[in-house]
Amino acid sequence: MKGMRLRVAALTILLILLLASCSITWPRWGQPIEEPAVSQVSAGSFHTCARLSSGQVKCWGYNDDGQLGNPNYDYSNVPVFIVGP
Repeated sequence: MKGMRLRVAALTILLILLLASCSITWPRWGQPIEEPAVSQVSAGSFHTCARLSSGQVKCWGYNDDGQLGNPNYDYSNVPVFIVGP
């Protein structure tokens, strides 16, 4: 039992040190993350694209046929910017 407590304490300290070394800044509770507004949305069978008010386009979903507009053909569960001419 004592060994288990030591392991849990060591893992907790390691996690705290790891999180302290990250350069991620978390938004405060209740503060919106500022993103450009979405002006248009288009959805395919397994992917979705959104045109932002800035004119940029972000897409997410399946990309096996290049639907997301980026050259790597990888699935994306987060919006990625379209690479355009």
